[in-house]
Amino acid sequence: MNVNATDSKMTSSGNLLVGGAFGGNTESVNIDQPISKTLAPTISVTTEAKQEINPTVLGASDAPYGKAGANTLHEVTEAYQGAVRAEYSVRPENKPAVIIMTYP
Repeated sequence: MNVNATDSKMTSSGNLLVGGAFGGNTESVNIDQPISKTLAPTISVTTEAKQEINPTVLGASDAPYGKAGANTLHEVTEAYQGAVRAEYSVRPENKPAVIIMTYP
């Protein structure tokens, strides 16, 4: 996960940043072909989640409830869950073999 903390009121893509914003995921699928043709290839999936937060805004919204860090925890959890869902969707065991071969 990549969580970018900023004091800006705008996301890096130019949208309004009201506390936090999910910046999406980047998935990488790596297929390593073994030297021996009798062995199956090794397939690994890596997912990077991006999240932007404004700690000042999040802290101000936590304060009235006496729950310091609650909104930051929400934002980090949002990024984590986004990565988990994205990685599940690209995992080879969840796709037909013909789709696996379309990944570089």
